[in-house]
Amino acid sequence: MNLAQGWTNIWNNLVPSGLQTVLAVVGVAIIAFSLLGWLWSKRKAQGGNGVASGFPVMAMVLGCLCAGPNVILPAVLAALGGLIDIIAALIEWIGGTLA
Repeated sequence: MNLAQGWTNIWNNLVPSGLQTVLAVVGVAIIAFSLLGWLWSKRKAQGGNGVASGFPVMAMVLGCLCAGPNVILPAVLAALGGLIDIIAALIEWIGGTLA
């Protein structure tokens, strides 16, 4: 089941491709730089006072909103489609062994 292709068709008809590329690049850059900065500060601070203390939540949300329609959502939909295919094959196999 290819859920990602359907989303890509809808997204391509709504937003020009140049803007899609810019949003995806900016979103991934925001995510990468915020994570690297956070990891670097955790390394220098020797752990801090919690696993996620000072985690750049707002930067991650902004990056995911920018990159989401072009990068994150198709990846999630592809994984979901694969999971649906596995479940359908399992149901078909169980039905075949019980018949």
